[in-house]
Amino acid sequence: MYKKMLCSLLITGITVGLLTGCGGSNDKKDVKATSGDKKIEQTVEKKTEAPKALTLQDKVKIEDVQKFGVKFQYQKQPGLGLSFKVINNTDKILSGVQLHITVKSQFGDELRKLNCDIDKDIPAHGYVIFNADKRGGWETNQFMNNEVKAAETPAEKLKFDFYVNKIVYKDGTIESAGK
Repeated sequence: MYKKMLCSLLITGITVGLLTGCGGSNDKKDVKATSGDKKIEQTVEKKTEAPKALTLQDKVKIEDVQKFGVKFQYQKQPGLGLSFKVINNTDKILSGVQLHITVKSQFGDELRKLNCDIDKDIPAHGYVIFNADKRGGWETNQFMNNEVKAAETPAEKLKFDFYVNKIVYKDGTIESAGK
């Protein structure tokens, strides 16, 4: 007798569970009452966002920027030199990186725009230091006040904005930001 009662309770529980949706699909259900005893169930779709595509700015990062003065032969004005770490955040070896650099005063005023092509191989998830020996730099036009100010201002008072324009992979593939 107890076995029959236990079996009927178990069967009733399974039947009720299946009818109410317990143990069924993983979809969330939104139950809305319309009138009296009627209930309408609507399946709520789960929204999954596609993974965000990486930009060139995400694939190549610039860190540890150091400014220094450079003396060029036959010039009175010092040049502007920069040294910085170029980090490859991709799974492929980079053959080159093209950067546009904006030098700004501590007040945010644009002093100078520079173009920089880095032709060193950068290993996947590795880095190189550009201008590590601090020999290269950009000449300063003595008649351009902003260029002179950029070269003469102490490094800690300057801000540098780096924009990755193009990257070239070792396999020859080129990605461009379009500027």
